[in-house]
Amino acid sequence: MLRVEGDANTKVTAACVKPTKCELTQSFGDLAESNEMLFTRPFPWESAMLHRLTFAENYETEFTVEDEGDGSRVDWYYARVVQANGEHAWSSPHLGREESLGPRPQVGIRP
Repeated sequence: MLRVEGDANTKVTAACVKPTKCELTQSFGDLAESNEMLFTRPFPWESAMLHRLTFAENYETEFTVEDEGDGSRVDWYYARVVQANGEHAWSSPHLGREESLGPRPQVGIRP
C-alpha cells in the first residue's frame, strides 16, 4: 500500500523499461472511479494495475473484543469484514488469552 495525499487532479505515473518501455498516467479522480491496466504487450503478456483508490475512512477501523473464553483452552479469533465494494475479507487467526495454558501452542486454525 502506498499512502499519498492529493486532490482529484493529482496524477500518478507507472512506468516500466522491460520487457518493453511503457507508461501509464492516471489522476486520483480517475482512480477514485476505477482501476486502470498497463499492458507491456498484447494480452496475455505481462501487465500491471493501478488499483482503485481506497480512502482512509474505508481501510482503517478500530474495535475491541472481550475474550469470553474460560481459559481452559486456546481460543482463536479472526476478523471477517465486508468491504465497501461488497467483497469479503478475513484476517489471519489470532490467539485469545493464554494465561495458565503453559507454553504457546503451535499456530494453526481450529475447525
